Amino acid sequence: MSESVAGAVGLRPRDEGGETDVFDDLALVVARQRADAARRLALIVQACDEHDVVEDDLRDDDAAPDAALGWEGAERWVRVGADGTPWVAEFLTVELAGLLGCTVPGARARIAEALNLRHRHPRLWEAVQTLRVEAWQAQNVVTECLRAGLGAQECLQVDAWLADGVDLLGWPRARRLLKGLIVRVDPVLAAERVAARREQRGVWVSSIEEGQVTLDGRLDAMDGLALEAQVTRIATLLAGEATAAGEEPEPLQHRRARALALLAVPHLAAAYLEEHGQPASAVEEVLSPVPRIDPDKLRPQVKLFLHLHADDVSRPDADGVVSAGSGVVRIERHGPVDIDSLHHVLRGSVVKVQPVIDLNAPPVSDAYEVPDRLREHVIARNPYDLTPWSATESRRCDLDHTVAFDHHDTNGRHQTRADNLGPLARTAHRAKTHAGHRWEQLRPGVFWFTSEAGFQYLVTPHGTTPMGRAPSAARSSPPELAQAAGERRRPVTPMREGPARPEPGWNDPPPF
Repeated sequence: MSESVAGAVGLRPRDEGGETDVFDDLALVVARQRADAARRLALIVQACDEHDVVEDDLRDDDAAPDAALGWEGAERWVRVGADGTPWVAEFLTVELAGLLGCTVPGARARIAEALNLRHRHPRLWEAVQTLRVEAWQAQNVVTECLRAGLGAQECLQVDAWLADGVDLLGWPRARRLLKGLIVRVDPVLAAERVAARREQRGVWVSSIEEGQVTLDGRLDAMDGLALEAQVTRIATLLAGEATAAGEEPEPLQHRRARALALLAVPHLAAAYLEEHGQPASAVEEVLSPVPRIDPDKLRPQVKLFLHLHADDVSRPDADGVVSAGSGVVRIERHGPVDIDSLHHVLRGSVVKVQPVIDLNAPPVSDAYEVPDRLREHVIARNPYDLTPWSATESRRCDLDHTVAFDHHDTNGRHQTRADNLGPLARTAHRAKTHAGHRWEQLRPGVFWFTSEAGFQYLVTPHGTTPMGRAPSAARSSPPELAQAAGERRRPVTPMREGPARPEPGWNDPPPF
């Protein structure tokens, strides 16, 4: 691998005759693949720039590049990409089809991808060519913007918002951010997509195949979430019944199928939920001897967490006129929606406004357990798991003490506090506890992660920056872990010096 490729992604090329291990080799292979994909896109675009149509074959009075030919069947200028991309020579697709090993329509699609990226997302194109962003990620951005119906100017705006930070995020997080930006850049078009999607509602049941049918459907958001909650609720009750009877519960998906079937018979479903609802008080049993259905016991509980900026909330002006809010609301686990469409999503719901979490005034505790107020503070500060490029939301993670909690300390040093807590998914938490992976909290919300093999990453609320491999001294395991490992681990080669640790940057929570 060339030094330019390795340097662009923060790696050192292999020294001639020097020692490397499997992790070095893997990192270099990944870097080479990224460089090859970027070069492939650049060469396709260069071919488009250099391949010309023979102008003498075109009539002088042609009204458009792909119209009026001087000779029947002569090559034309054709529009392959979307709005904002240049015309290309028609027969170039035939040339590239053989080189790319695909059909002519396939080659046309590859040309369109490259041209759309360079002309509609120029900053993202530059990020690909400098190896900060992988080509497939950039092409997914192009595809999402095309599906949303964005024009060239809107794509340029999304590109300006997205390009600077997309290399810090894993693709799942980048895609969530992209969806919010697409809504923000054109709220009117976003509302039209919501309305069009609403017109596609329906439920479809397939024909019987081997005694089973396949159910598919599209519902309004709250209707779908309520159905999901009710099915989950009944499936849980079915498992409890089986356990109480000393039987092994059916697999979860089987119980969910039974739950949906029960809901198809409303009076049986109502009786079942009433029976398994909250027991009535003694007074209610005396005053209501006749069996009755309590609607509150039948209604499923659906909890959503919504985040929006204060500037996007509707408020009266000087004349008392309330204007419609604008902007984007992020719904945890479900993604962004424009404010104009939010009222339809939440229709019939009870909305509870939580107090604003002040990240400058974190609560503290002397107990090992994390109180709810402190948990919400850490989740707001670090919305995602601290594993590099993770897309697991913090609400689904453990809150780990960065410096292990000392249960023998009785001095009340507030060990459970924001600057000693961070969200870790269960696997990452176990890796920290048992395998020598380490997280150091440089300042509240900013973490320095060192893997067991010595690779270092700066992890912030805005994403991940790879920092190369650590010095060998930083890679050694704590004595108690090394002793527990025994002979389980093979010797490893000494590591090279990694780059200097940077000064931590911003620490504001990401917008989506």
